[in-house]
Amino acid sequence: MLKPITISDESIDLEMIKEVGIRGEYLTHSNALNLFRNEHFETTLFNRLGYNEWEATGGQSFFERAVEIVANLLKLLQASLRDLYSKRLNCLSLHI
Repeated sequence: MLKPITISDESIDLEMIKEVGIRGEYLTHSNALNLFRNEHFETTLFNRLGYNEWEATGGQSFFERAVEIVANLLKLLQASLRDLYSKRLNCLSLHI
């Protein structure tokens, strides 16, 4: 999750809870599904593939996937820093 959970009259929806009742199924109610879509976060670190699909796509472990994600983020950071320092050096050379 990237943001705190919102607690409000809208997010709790007491009317829906009353409608569903004590023996009802809250999670499949259309209002609950809409709230879930707004609050749920899909991470790229975990996958939700079946075993055969997971294996067919390389079968990376959690740790291997985490290492790959961090390596990609570091490459992006390195490229951004290289561009930033290059621009600064160009500005400095213009003033010399």
